[in-house]
Amino acid sequence: MMKRIKISLIGMFFYALVAYSGNILTGLAKLSSWRSILIETCFFGIFILLFQQFRKTKESDDDYK
Repeated sequence: MMKRIKISLIGMFFYALVAYSGNILTGLAKLSSWRSILIETCFFGIFILLFQQFRKTKESDDDYK
């Protein structure tokens, strides 16, 4: 579980970095704030955390044979 949380936090960091730099490059930084980007980042982190449950691994495939 901690591994999934760490991966989610790393993904959230990169998402926030890309989102804000994209807003700066396109000129939307005046219209958006850090608060809106952090809210988007939280939703993205929850998505990553939930999406990791559906990854297929060799160990989980062996249990169902």
